[in-house]
Amino acid sequence: MLSGFGTLLDRLQGLLSKGFLLGGFMPFLVLCLVNLGLIHWLYPAVYANVYEVIQPPEKEELYFWLTLIFVSFSGGLLFWCINPYMRQFLEGRFMPQFIQSFMLRGQQKHLDYLVAKKEAIQRELFEYRACGKNLETRVKDARTAGGNKPPAPVTAGLIQLFDDIRHRAKRNKLPFTALDDFRKQLLAELEQNPADEVRDLEKLRKNFLGLFHAQWRKLESAFQKIINEQEQLFPADSGKVGATQLANYSEVHREYGLSRYGLDIEYFWNRLLKFIRNDADFFPVLEEAKIQLDFSVAMTVVFFFTVTGWSLISLFFIQAVSPFFFIFGLGIPCFAMFYRIAAQNYRGFADTVRSAIDLYRFKLLEALHLEMPADSDAEKKLWNILTTASLQDNPVTYDFSKHSPTEETGTLVKQSWWLKFKTWLKS
Repeated sequence: MLSGFGTLLDRLQGLLSKGFLLGGFMPFLVLCLVNLGLIHWLYPAVYANVYEVIQPPEKEELYFWLTLIFVSFSGGLLFWCINPYMRQFLEGRFMPQFIQSFMLRGQQKHLDYLVAKKEAIQRELFEYRACGKNLETRVKDARTAGGNKPPAPVTAGLIQLFDDIRHRAKRNKLPFTALDDFRKQLLAELEQNPADEVRDLEKLRKNFLGLFHAQWRKLESAFQKIINEQEQLFPADSGKVGATQLANYSEVHREYGLSRYGLDIEYFWNRLLKFIRNDADFFPVLEEAKIQLDFSVAMTVVFFFTVTGWSLISLFFIQAVSPFFFIFGLGIPCFAMFYRIAAQNYRGFADTVRSAIDLYRFKLLEALHLEMPADSDAEKKLWNILTTASLQDNPVTYDFSKHSPTEETGTLVKQSWWLKFKTWLKS
């Protein structure tokens, strides 16, 4: 309860800030305006009654505007405060089980597609690595063997075959088997012909080696790209795959600190935040990423409930079908757009938090008066003890050498304006 009260006080202190305006007030204003417009279109009589309420009266205008400002800011503050619950809703936590299961199958299908694509690239990449390991040596040996043979024209069709595989490579439709077949034919040709004296054969050799290494590099890049995509989109543990993209981002975001350092960001985030706020360069980056995430999450929820509610109203309570198709047809793309924006903003926010873990975790250990771990294994063990284990069963050593009372007193002296003033008088 006290923590919630403190959070509310922090929110109240942040009124008129950029975070409040974008994460609370603007989504609430959009919600009111969109629904007011739909009421005006579908229920003119109801809109007339609402208009009488929201129209400024001829008397007591001050009371009206104060009430409007109070309602607007209260609604914006409510949106701002419940934004974490909106984000959890988009992660699928409050959805019915059958909807979660349906959406989970879609996420699992996407993960299976990435895994299958990665395995296919890996199999082909294995062929390139095995062949490329001694390709230069085999080509050199073939040229040496053909150096003593009399010059002869290049085998008919070999140049045309290379042009064909080069065009297939430009269209990204060149399998390794086609390239390997040409390699075998080229080596056989080099063993029977002096490449130095046959210009077409020497040109063919250089072009083939260039194409082979270019395809190899492209495949290595594609393999690393799909690995990064899988790591950023889904947790390493397939059992923790969530029902929505935001749920998976959330799990990946938490998994980073645990897998790399043994640090659970959900447990230590408020402690790390103390040191992040002191960094005048990094904290604005984190704050901007959080504001963008709050805004996109709030707008996504606004459009979701607006489209869902008015689609049901138009479907069951309005005889004409055009309102349903208009609301559903226009609202779903708006919802999908903001959801995609929210997913990208969550991805950016999670990346910023990962950077904060990298940069400030040792500062937290210093503030806790703990000795610095000797290596990564010791660090993982230490964070695990601080998170889940008992200090009585797993004692840790405190180090106060860098946090002596003298240094802290000196810091307080520097912050005292009265002592500064007396020192200035003595000087």
